[in-house]
Amino acid sequence: MNPRLSFLLLLLVSVVALSGCAKDQPTPSHTKAWLRQADGDLLTFRNPATGATETMLAKVEDVTVTSAGKFDFKSHDYQTITLTYTTQRPSSAGLRVVFNGDGEVAINPLSEWPESEVTIITHKKSHKEHVISSNRSSALLDDNVYLNGRTYPTVVSGRFNFFSGLPNVPSSGNSLEFFWYSKDDGLVAYTLTDGQTWYRVW
Repeated sequence: MNPRLSFLLLLLVSVVALSGCAKDQPTPSHTKAWLRQADGDLLTFRNPATGATETMLAKVEDVTVTSAGKFDFKSHDYQTITLTYTTQRPSSAGLRVVFNGDGEVAINPLSEWPESEVTIITHKKSHKEHVISSNRSSALLDDNVYLNGRTYPTVVSGRFNFFSGLPNVPSSGNSLEFFWYSKDDGLVAYTLTDGQTWYRVW
C-alpha cells in the first residue's frame, strides 16, 4: 500500500476515534436530585432569637453551551443549572448553587469570597456521594440532621471562612457564613457573619 495513503487512512481513523471521545454532558438526574427549588420560589426563614422573618427568592437559570473540540466534526452540549438564593435586604447574604454535567453541585457565597466553595460529588448510588471543600471553606455530608424541630434525611452543612486583612479582597459585609442544604428541601438554614441564625419556616 502507498505510504501516503496509509498515513491518510490512519489520520482519518484517528480523527473519527477522537471525535467519538467527547460526549454531550447534560446535568445527570442524580445531580438534579439536589435541585429542589423552582425559579421564582419564595422561601421564608425565621430567626428564633428575635422572632423576625425574612424571605429568600430562588432564581434558577439553565444554560447549555455548545462547543466543538480541536479534532471534532460534531458539536457537544454541556449543561449548567444555577440556583441563586437572594434576600430582600441590601446585603450579600445569599447563596449560589451550580449543578453541572460533571455530576457536581458547587455551593458558593454570593459575596464571591475567593476560594470559598463547597462541592457535592453526586452519584447514582447515594451512599457513594461525598463532599469536598476548598481552602477557605469546610463541609460535612450527614444523614438525619435535626434542625429547629425537624429532621432532614441528607444534609450538607458548610462554612465559608471569611477573614479580613488580605490585600485586594473585598469586605464580606454581612454575608452568609454557615449553611445547611438538604437534598430533599434545598436551603433549610443559614447563619450570617453577624452570628444570627435563620431557619426555614414550614
